[in-house]
Amino acid sequence: MADKTDQDSELRTRHWLQQSIRMDAPQIVFVIPVLNSHALLSHLVDSLRAQTWSDWQALIVDGGSGEETICYLDQLCANDRRFHWQPQEQHFKGIFGAMNQGMEVVAASPTWSQAWVLFWGSDDWAASPEVLAKVATHLEGLARAGREPDLLICRARYARVDALGNHQLGRRSTFKKMGSYRSSVFLGPTPPHQGTVFGPRVRQRLPLYAEGFDLSADVDYFLRLSRFADADVEVLPLDLVEMAEGGISGQRNKQRFREVRRAYQRRYGSLWWISYGLRYVKRGVDAAMAVVLP
Repeated sequence: MADKTDQDSELRTRHWLQQSIRMDAPQIVFVIPVLNSHALLSHLVDSLRAQTWSDWQALIVDGGSGEETICYLDQLCANDRRFHWQPQEQHFKGIFGAMNQGMEVVAASPTWSQAWVLFWGSDDWAASPEVLAKVATHLEGLARAGREPDLLICRARYARVDALGNHQLGRRSTFKKMGSYRSSVFLGPTPPHQGTVFGPRVRQRLPLYAEGFDLSADVDYFLRLSRFADADVEVLPLDLVEMAEGGISGQRNKQRFREVRRAYQRRYGSLWWISYGLRYVKRGVDAAMAVVLP
């Protein structure tokens, strides 16, 4: 059974690597970790299918779901060739391990190694049908200008969905550029993970998320990028993605705070508390502004 699973995974990966899109357009690939979340995925899937810019691909990495989710993934990929899935390999642990597996697949592909990558969860969805078109147009403009930043940073927004499917929008997660990227992450929060598009250059600099973080490897990744004096980011004032409140990191606040603190200690040593404190001051201001200016 294990051999057959490995063979199926290899075939899926090989098929996915052979896919191609217009070579003059930005390549956008979603890496989506899932675990028994077929009920949530339909919202994300519908939001991608509704995009006015359709030259995207999605790689779903499944962390060991039951039969219902596997059947959903098989049917999804059969019906829409832009979706692909593969089981999470044993040596990749947790949600960031699934993302690392996706990054390795993208990096190994001669077709997709220059793609721009988004990491979304099964409870995230595109904020509007036009967002990918706006991202692609912006990336095309940067390419014509001869610029390839490490990151294209958009906005992410939390949302609460009631039983009738109605959305109540909450706090925006934003990144404010204050001088260089290095100074920006010291003086304020790191970029919103789901709102950030990862370029080819940053994935060469930092190919993987660090091990040892269950909930906050993204924060550690963005802080590690600030060690590069020439790290270049572009900020696009666009609500790219909406994220359901009450995700796993929201349910394990104490562990997340411990991991975020450790990431800041790894980056700044004895000065960690200054940047760490500024991070949450800015978060508090954003939360207050969401109440005053919804």
